[in-house]
Amino acid sequence: HPDEGGIACRTSPEGIHWHQGPRVLDLGPDTANQAGGDQQRGKYVAYLRKWDPLRKLGRIEMDDILQPWPYESLGEDAYYIWGCDKIPVPSREFPTAFGYDEQDPVESDHYNPAAVEYPFAQNAYFMFPSPYMHHPDPPPNDGLLDVQLAVSRDGVDFHRPERKPYVPLGIPGEVDCQALYMAVGMICRGNW
Repeated sequence: HPDEGGIACRTSPEGIHWHQGPRVLDLGPDTANQAGGDQQRGKYVAYLRKWDPLRKLGRIEMDDILQPWPYESLGEDAYYIWGCDKIPVPSREFPTAFGYDEQDPVESDHYNPAAVEYPFAQNAYFMFPSPYMHHPDPPPNDGLLDVQLAVSRDGVDFHRPERKPYVPLGIPGEVDCQALYMAVGMICRGNW
């Protein structure tokens, strides 16, 4: 229902018991979205899936994560990919942080931001998107997703230093042979 879809926050005083919070976005960005604090910018940031026209990763910056997230309404030009009886999906309402470019195959989307502010150096952000490489027809909507690396100095615009997989797919027949997604976060090893 259009009055209920979108993104709502949940809150918890201790990280164990969670309570329904406010609806903060009345667009339906689908899956693999993330939001959190950006220490360098002193703001909250959300990285969301958007369509422009294929899937890219957009970015919204806000002062208060529990207040409606700011975006520029498209009005009648909103993108209703799931149907007019549903809420629109994000399209050009907010800037793109990462997406396909002229070096990618014509039919490619980018899923799952998995963006992190690197805690061990200033002005360093990493994103681990999964590019969805469509197979040519037939069959439709059937492709592979590995994990690539994108980098940024400001957490606003990301680029890939190279196109090879950062985490490649497994061998045929294994559970990781067709699709991979990176989780959000980093683990420190050694004396950092």
